[in-house]
Amino acid sequence: VKKVYKKLYFNIIIFFYTVILYIKFNNLSFRNIITTVESQKVNSSFFEVNPNVVLELVRAYLNKCFNNTNCLLRSAISFVVLKRLGISVNFYIGVNYDKNIESHAWLEIKKKPILEPSIEKYKVIYQF
Repeated sequence: VKKVYKKLYFNIIIFFYTVILYIKFNNLSFRNIITTVESQKVNSSFFEVNPNVVLELVRAYLNKCFNNTNCLLRSAISFVVLKRLGISVNFYIGVNYDKNIESHAWLEIKKKPILEPSIEKYKVIYQF
């Protein structure tokens, strides 16, 4: 029973972080989103956190609640949530100049992308 309540509590925390941060970030400029990302510190957490699970939950909540698949908002929100849950994570923005200019934002832990199948085509223009 404790395990079920802990899992439910964890999901509720991720849901509320996602909703609050989406509302906040959705009204910020790009520069202010980056400033917010840069200001985040790693907190201590009483959860054992699997970063992939956190990212999957954030993606699901953004998609289902806000019909949002924007990689910048998703990565910024996930970055803040992971930092608040005690996970050291890096934030990246890259650009692909092939046919059209295309940008993408993603997260990495220990130089390994999280839930990103292919980022090799992007040249990193920002990292934190």
